[in-house]
Amino acid sequence: MNKTDPQGMGSAESLASPSEADQGLGPALPKVAFVDDDPDLLDGLRRSLRRMNLGWSISFYQDPGVALAALRETPVDVVVLDIRMPEMNGVTLAGRLAVECPQTLSIVLSGSTDFDVAISSINVGRIFRYLIKPCPTPTLVSAVKAAVRSRSAATSSNDQAVSAKAAVDLLKSGVIVLGPRGQVLFTNQRAGSLLSRHDGLIIDNSGICRASDTEDTRRLHRSVRAARDEGLADALTLQTQRHGPLRIVVRSGEDEGDAGPVTCLYLFAEDDDPAIDPHLLRGMFGLTPSESRLAAALASGLSLEATAEREGWTLSSARSYLKTVFDKVGVSRQADLVRVVLRNTGQ
Repeated sequence: MNKTDPQGMGSAESLASPSEADQGLGPALPKVAFVDDDPDLLDGLRRSLRRMNLGWSISFYQDPGVALAALRETPVDVVVLDIRMPEMNGVTLAGRLAVECPQTLSIVLSGSTDFDVAISSINVGRIFRYLIKPCPTPTLVSAVKAAVRSRSAATSSNDQAVSAKAAVDLLKSGVIVLGPRGQVLFTNQRAGSLLSRHDGLIIDNSGICRASDTEDTRRLHRSVRAARDEGLADALTLQTQRHGPLRIVVRSGEDEGDAGPVTCLYLFAEDDDPAIDPHLLRGMFGLTPSESRLAAALASGLSLEATAEREGWTLSSARSYLKTVFDKVGVSRQADLVRVVLRNTGQ
């Protein structure tokens, strides 16, 4: 079995059945490339895909620069790109491929739900889909198969490529991207649905994102300024009149050129799935079940008091749990705890 070159040179292999590969029967094999700087992830993908016997010709690359050179020389049908790579990120590589390999469709795969990265990829051509890690192998395979079908179909290039904006619209969490003045630059469909309630969060006549309540607006704008100016993540809960609490995670985004620095709001309504899975935190930081539920709740936007009430703890017990969590995670402030949890869980 070929191994991924440790220097990033990559490897290629056929995953067709031996009779097809040797005799050249049937249509040409779909060519699929995977680019990720994590060699363990690539090796795991190779093993999983080999077991599935998909009939693809697959190449693997750790170095995006090496991948670009190889794919320029031998284009593929679909390339699956990690977002966070040194020297050249996945969005940049997708943009280069769109120009130099216009027949190749890109699937962007990220280990984080950094929607600022997704936003920065909206105008990059030939991005077929945006997926979030950890992505189950069957989901990834389905996306690649869909891309292969799309590329093979006799459709226009506009129909073949699904924009990253459309992909972000498929995500369950609400996403709002704010410009440097707090003006709304982008919302996905889920955020638009939440805003249409006019309950808890609104956009005023100047295009500024505000809470329904004056004090909540002050809290929201303080968090936005802290994220924009100091890079501090924060989480807060806004009370609504008719729809239950609206939890918001505030994070800084990437500088959007002429638009200036952006801030991302992630919205979680009462009917959404929890933002953070407590089970992820238990092994990650050595937390007890109670401590992991507390850390997950705080990172998802609940206050300490609300978490204690939900869990049936006294406030004193919740504070005791929080102190232990601080010690285990290595932080001294709740804002720092939120930042560490979000970073390490890919939120």
